Amino acid sequence: LDLSFNFLTGLVPDELFHMTDLEVLNLGKSGMTFESRRDVLPQVVSRLTSLKEINLSNSLVSGTIPSKIGELKRLCSIRLDSNYLTGTIPSEIGL
Repeated sequence: LDLSFNFLTGLVPDELFHMTDLEVLNLGKSGMTFESRRDVLPQVVSRLTSLKEINLSNSLVSGTIPSKIGELKRLCSIRLDSNYLTGTIPSEIGL
């Protein structure tokens, strides 16, 4: 699902997190935000277990990167730049 670089507005809908077979999620610079959604990364990790690529750059994501992200065994690429993340990169990512 690639919704990057468009003029959508508002919050990303909760229904997105029910697309359990989703392999690519690109919301970078989409205009849609996760503002006031500190739980966005835990939602992605706990529900979108088939993801191979995540791009949430420039999406107003805040909070920390959950260690459970290491459970996304198919994940090959993750972009979280230009957000409001705090803390450290979890060792579970396998860098």
